[in-house]
Amino acid sequence: MKFSEFNIREDIVTSLSDAGIVDAFEIQEITLPLLLEGRDVIGQAKTGEGKTLAFGVPILNRIVHEDWKKWPSALIVLPTRELANQVVEDLETASKNRDGALDIWLIVGGNDMNLQREKLAAGADIVVGTPGRLLDLARQGELHLEGVEFLVLDEADQMLNMGFIDDVESLLQMASSENRQTLCFSATMPSEIALIAQRYLKNPMRVSTLMASEEGATVDNIEYFAFQVHPLDKIEVLARILQVPERQKAIIFTQMKHRAQELAEELRLRGFNVGQLHGNLSQVNRDKSLKTFSDSDDEKSILVTTDVAARGIDIDNVSLVLNYECPGDKEAFLHRTGRTGRAGNSGVAVTFVEWAELRKWNDICKDLELDLQDPVETYSPDEGYKTALGIPEGVDGFISDDARNSYKEHKAQASANRQKGTRAGGRNGERGGQRGAGEGRNKPFRKRNPSGEGQGSGGRAVEFDDRKKRREKGTRTRRRAE
Repeated sequence: MKFSEFNIREDIVTSLSDAGIVDAFEIQEITLPLLLEGRDVIGQAKTGEGKTLAFGVPILNRIVHEDWKKWPSALIVLPTRELANQVVEDLETASKNRDGALDIWLIVGGNDMNLQREKLAAGADIVVGTPGRLLDLARQGELHLEGVEFLVLDEADQMLNMGFIDDVESLLQMASSENRQTLCFSATMPSEIALIAQRYLKNPMRVSTLMASEEGATVDNIEYFAFQVHPLDKIEVLARILQVPERQKAIIFTQMKHRAQELAEELRLRGFNVGQLHGNLSQVNRDKSLKTFSDSDDEKSILVTTDVAARGIDIDNVSLVLNYECPGDKEAFLHRTGRTGRAGNSGVAVTFVEWAELRKWNDICKDLELDLQDPVETYSPDEGYKTALGIPEGVDGFISDDARNSYKEHKAQASANRQKGTRAGGRNGERGGQRGAGEGRNKPFRKRNPSGEGQGSGGRAVEFDDRKKRREKGTRTRRRAE
């Protein structure tokens, strides 16, 4: 079904068409008529099926910009800054041809709160943000929610997992309009989310593009692989996989922030075009990194990230997702691998499993009915994984000879610097001992060994100790005399 067939504003249809969006996905076909009627909805869909436009189009179709209004007509709550930023971009795309631009504000942690206050004071039509910052500004009286007509909870189960559920419920209570229309999107439906829906949604319709047997399942157009790889050989195996000729953009997931940073630097030294996205970066740098990767003209660019990018980040032409370490559970696995194979495209998902992670990985495979339990032990020279993934013969861990030579020079220089630092440290230690034998005498009242060997202030310290003891002894003698 095409967007032009829905009863929506013509400027929305043309804006979407200009962006190459003509046909609606299944979740949009099901949800749009209900939301256009004003119904509350609980929605479930596989990742990458266009949930943003499913709620974004009805909001844009309904809202009327009024200069005098100082409160938002719509509030969209999401678990992460990256997701919120992407929703803002999608709404701006869908409203590009509108006569009179809407005020769509991004309100998330990590950005200047004073600037956010100024934007809200000037008026807002749609506010998109994360629970913590939204609640802070609402409690300060800067964000007025009593007039919200349309409220969306997107990725509600993720907000539950991240501990935001109390903040979400507080926001729902503040958005107290009787005419409020509420939509809750959640990939899964745990009991806590179901309870919130029961409390705050009015006779909601539940819609889902999943069959009962498909909820929490893998995606048909993604090809899954797993290899048991030794930690010291991972980078070599990874560097070869990244050189598959047909590969487009790739996202590599790590468990820890510092690992993402180290891995990105290692790949850069090996000649790959790589960016990084993790919590150690400022919000400005995170946004810049994600935009650079998304807009890159290099079809083989790479992003190394933590789970901050595992949910809802929709980037075109990602053909490979690689888990550098085993994901924590099946939900993390599904959301990570869901960054590829989106919008009907095919993709490849590779997971590295260490020996200590085998039990966890086998549990994930069992839950998802994935026939990848006990993956084969794999080393970088092996032919098995190269044949399975289509890695050409002769490929090694570097993009080119120049990259290999530059890498060796960098490592040699780093080793020389470390050795130089060690020698300097030893000399400093010797000088420190010499100072202790001479100059240290000027440091008063430091307790030393009575012998004073190697410690120049030793005699002085003991002498001071003796005087102190004599004074204390004299005091005790006078007290007895009294």
